[in-house]
Formats: sequence, structure tokens, C-alpha cells
Amino acid sequence: MVPATKEFFRALRDSATKHGIILIFDEVISLRIDQGAPKVFLI
Repeated sequence: MVPATKEFFRALRDSATKHGIILIFDEVISLRIDQGAPKVFLI
């Protein structure tokens, strides 16, 4: 995983504002309850 920079988030915010788009961030949690895809696909 490559963390995003503050500049990237600023550009994203500016672009969303410019185009009248609501910017929503939602976290994705995986592997919390079960191993999911790694277990099924042996990865």
C-alpha cells in the first residue's frame, strides 16, 4: 500500500469542490472476522 500525500488529498478536494461533487472517504476493513479472499484463493 502506498499512502496518499496531503497534496493528493488537497487536489482531490479542490477538484470535487470545483465540479460540485460530494467527497466521501470510507474505510475498508478486511480480514477482521475471516480470512476471506486470501483463504479462498490461497493468496
